[in-house]
Amino acid sequence: MATRPRTAKAATKGDRSQTVERALDVLAAFDDAHPELGIRELARMLQMDRTVVYRLVATLEERNFLEQNPATRRYRIGQAAFTTGQFYVRSNPIFNAAVPRLQAVAATHNVNAFLATLHEDSVLYMSSIQLREPITFLLSAGSRGRLHTTSLGKVLLAGLEDAQVEKTLKRIRMVPLTPRSQVSIKGLMSEVRQVRRQGYATSRDTMVMGLASVGAPIRGASGAVVAAISLSLPSDEADEALVRKLTRTVLQCAQQISIAVGAKLDMCVDAA
Repeated sequence: MATRPRTAKAATKGDRSQTVERALDVLAAFDDAHPELGIRELARMLQMDRTVVYRLVATLEERNFLEQNPATRRYRIGQAAFTTGQFYVRSNPIFNAAVPRLQAVAATHNVNAFLATLHEDSVLYMSSIQLREPITFLLSAGSRGRLHTTSLGKVLLAGLEDAQVEKTLKRIRMVPLTPRSQVSIKGLMSEVRQVRRQGYATSRDTMVMGLASVGAPIRGASGAVVAAISLSLPSDEADEALVRKLTRTVLQCAQQISIAVGAKLDMCVDAA
């Protein structure tokens, strides 16, 4: 009897390449806290032999996935990694459905707009449309944000089961970024449950003093939360009437994006 060829998803641990895994570990070591790393640092962080790390880095540098800073002799992410990451964003159906709509909303309402997903216990920004001064941030595709201080983060947490939310919050450092940042697991769990009930999240002065935002979930074909969007503006402009208006706007926009990526209408929060 003929057997079906195994797909990548069916691959077992024995099918994986240790060399490729180690090379990916090297790339994954670079982040906001470690924009540049030397061979010794990488070897120590990854608990690998320095000779092995040197060979991996040399190969990655040759293929432009890493580059060396001539001033420091340390390594940083290269152009090939950037190009690959940009292609991921451009080929992502959520990005393609969301960005034109967010650009229109940002221009119409004079607000900043963001698209993000949940990745490794943090908010991973897929797009940042910033038109408002002076509340612009150095955020671009690939930037990371905190789950506990943003409306995006609360929306993404609300898409998880309570047990998953609690485990996530225990893993992250809930650092207070402002006096209004929520740093209690019990308090944030209460906020997340409220987000689930009402279908959107708000924040005011919790990430940066003077900034307010409202966020809503993007749902996929299964109804699960796959991403989130938010609109932000200065806190002193965010009176009750405007927040209500922006809440309707962000819910309507999220509904349109969700339907565009396969969600059914009854899976989406009513934006009326």
